[in-house]
Amino acid sequence: MHRFLAGALLISALLTSVAAAQIETKVLQPQVVIHSRFVELTAESRKFFRWEDISGNDPAVVGHDAQSIAYGAGFTIGQQLGDRPIWATVGGFYGTGLETNTTLANGDRVHGEIDNIGLGGGLRVSPYEAFRFALFLWTMAWYEWNNGDFETIDGSTITENRIHRSWTGDYGAGALYLLGQAVGISFGIGYNGQFSKKNADEAFRINVGLHFNLPERLR
Repeated sequence: MHRFLAGALLISALLTSVAAAQIETKVLQPQVVIHSRFVELTAESRKFFRWEDISGNDPAVVGHDAQSIAYGAGFTIGQQLGDRPIWATVGGFYGTGLETNTTLANGDRVHGEIDNIGLGGGLRVSPYEAFRFALFLWTMAWYEWNNGDFETIDGSTITENRIHRSWTGDYGAGALYLLGQAVGISFGIGYNGQFSKKNADEAFRINVGLHFNLPERLR
């Protein structure tokens, strides 16, 4: 009886040791967090920190205030380049909420509502991956549109649409946590602009969203 109990305890200890070693190995082994192809859908906010100063910088302006925060959504599609932790990316975004309220020297008042839209491409690099977690950096080139409707009030109301286009850069860092093999939560913070004091589109942005690893059979 004692030999049976001793043998059972020995087998139990061995099985427990093997299971613990397997669990530890799984935790320590790097996991492929970002697959060779992925799609991200994000909600984002942008703070245009030069918007008010530049949009009202005109000798004819005697009064000016502006709403310089835009809210919107974006997407990113990635394709890994070989077996390196580098992905070619394409993406886009749409934001709304920018406004200007200007009073001119002749007494006219101008109210503008502007949407910010962009399409572009770039690279993403992931320097660190652990169990279910990854850090990444990105750089992208955007072609942006500022699509604005402006109302001039001078006894009568006149509405005019104006579009401003430009190339700009986007640089940032983010993190990803996998909830399962295919779906995770992503977070990022970055700078969007041309490093120019005369560019009203200079902005800091944050985003949060869902990351989808495409199934292996679609590779």
